[in-house]
Amino acid sequence: MAVAVGVAAFVGPARAQEQEAAPPPSAAAGDQPLGEEEAMVLNFERADIREVIHSLATALGISYTIDPRIEGQVTIRTNGKIAREDLFPLFNQILRNNGIAAVKVGDIYQILPVAEAKTRAIVPPSAAARQGARATDSFVIEIFPVRHVSSDEMVNILQPFVTPGGDALSYPRSNLVVVTDLQTNVTRLRELVTTFDTDVFHNLHARVFKMQYGDPDELANEILGLLAPYGVTSTGEGEGGVFLIPLSRLNSIVAIAFDPVMFTEIERWLKLLDIPPEESAGRQTFVYPVENAKAADLAAVLN
Repeated sequence: MAVAVGVAAFVGPARAQEQEAAPPPSAAAGDQPLGEEEAMVLNFERADIREVIHSLATALGISYTIDPRIEGQVTIRTNGKIAREDLFPLFNQILRNNGIAAVKVGDIYQILPVAEAKTRAIVPPSAAARQGARATDSFVIEIFPVRHVSSDEMVNILQPFVTPGGDALSYPRSNLVVVTDLQTNVTRLRELVTTFDTDVFHNLHARVFKMQYGDPDELANEILGLLAPYGVTSTGEGEGGVFLIPLSRLNSIVAIAFDPVMFTEIERWLKLLDIPPEESAGRQTFVYPVENAKAADLAAVLN
């Protein structure tokens, strides 16, 4: 038969070293909140999650209500002492690992399934409120304006990093991303938004190459074929990316690349390929207007 064991030992670090032979704390002492400089040793083996919540909430000195749907078992052992200041993040981590969250309403913490907890997320109105939410790692709602990419695309980037039970929603009309998540994870998501919401033109370089003899379309295709073995692709998905846009009207090729070194290589190949017809080997194309016969009949005779 499986046996669930839960032990939470409260230890005052200074007293514990000076009075090693002191008797263990009484049961009544375990029902008192930890002092600011006290620590706690956790040793729970398949303990009921409700007992673990009670032990930690008592140590933290918080009042709580618990949803009747909360159930499960917890195993946790700490080799050393957990300081009181580190106990609340651990408390939240244990809850999240079991699909639970603590939502503060007034002076009471409501222990709820995480899917319901996010519906009670707050919008911190000030820096002080955000600091308080960070201290308790509460569910919050934050809105990220996106400037350089679409909100739909940004949501696809953020979704894998959202805490289970959280949400990242797109509001295309104003190009906003609405995130509901734990405050600690919202900070990380904000950093991701800053990283990916960049000006696409900032790192791009462009240069125009004027053709003298060759056709821009043909030369663009030939250069891309020559650069392909070096991992350079026309979509930018290879080791290096370059876009060649032929402009027949201007008899030019526009090259766009992330690395301006690519332009030197393109220029080198153009010097070899963009040459007069009489200097090139192979087949050439000439156009003759037919005056006294049908072009199709004449072509059949010549072939």
